Amino acid sequence: PAAPHAGRYHYLAVRTVVLPVRRETQQATERQAREQVAALAHDLKTPLTVAIGNAELLAEDAASGMLGADQAACAQAIREAAHSMDGFVTRIVEASRGRADESHLEPVNPWVLADSVERAAKRVVAARGFAFETARTRAFHDACIAMREGEGALPLWDADALERAALNLVGNACDHACGGRVVLAFSYDVVSQTVYIAIEDDGAGFSSEALAHGTERFFRGDASRANVGGAGGGGTHFGLGLSIAADIASAHGGRLELANRTDDAGDILGARATIALPLAAPPA
Repeated sequence: PAAPHAGRYHYLAVRTVVLPVRRETQQATERQAREQVAALAHDLKTPLTVAIGNAELLAEDAASGMLGADQAACAQAIREAAHSMDGFVTRIVEASRGRADESHLEPVNPWVLADSVERAAKRVVAARGFAFETARTRAFHDACIAMREGEGALPLWDADALERAALNLVGNACDHACGGRVVLAFSYDVVSQTVYIAIEDDGAGFSSEALAHGTERFFRGDASRANVGGAGGGGTHFGLGLSIAADIASAHGGRLELANRTDDAGDILGARATIALPLAAPPA
C-alpha cells in the first residue's frame, strides 16, 4: 500500500491479534497451576518426614548426653527448622486449594513474642556465621510488665505470623550485611502505644527506589542491595520478603517502615526495617 495507508494497515494487523481471553480458559489454567503447586508441596512432605525423624533421634541423643553442647544446639536448630518448614508446606497446600490463610488472633504479651523471635533469629544469623545483637528499651520492658500484671489489655496478635514477618526481615538483613552484623531491637512508644520491632544490618542500605517501592510484591529493582556473593551470601531474590512482612504488619493494623541508618555526616551505615504494631485491636 501507499505510504499514507501504512499506518492503517498496521493498526488493523494489531487489532487482529489482540483477542479476548476466555474466562473458562483462564480459570482452567489457574486451577492447573494450583494443583501443580499442591502436588509439589505435598511431595516435599516425604523428605521433610525423613529430616524430622532424624532430627528427633538426634534430640534423643542430646538428651541422653551423647552429644556435645554445640552438637546438641545444632541438632535442636535442625529439629525446629524442619518442623517450621513442615508447617509452611502445609500452608502452601492449603493456599493452593483456595483456603484463605487467615490470621489466628489471640492475646499475646510482646515480651513473650520478643523471646520467641530472638531465639529463632539467633539461629538464622548463627547459621550465616554473623554477629547477632539484641536490644529492648526500658519503655518496652515497662509496658510488658504492666500488661503482665493486668494494668493493660494484651494485644490481639498472630504470634506465628509476626515471627514469620520478623524472620523474613532478619533473612533479608543477613543477605545484605557487609560486615556480618545484624541487630534485632524492640521498643515501645508510650504516646502512640505502638510496639516496634526493628532489624538492622551494616550493608549498603536501601536505594531511594527501594525506600519508595520495597514493600511492593516482586519488587527486585534495588541493585545496591543485591550483594551477590558478598558477606551476606545473597543470591537470587524474588521480591517477596519485605512484602510478606508488610502484609502481616498491615493485617495487625500496623505497617512496615524502611529507612537507612546514617552517621552525623549523612553517610549510610546500613539499612533498617521496622514493624510498627499498635496495641489497639486491628480492624476486622
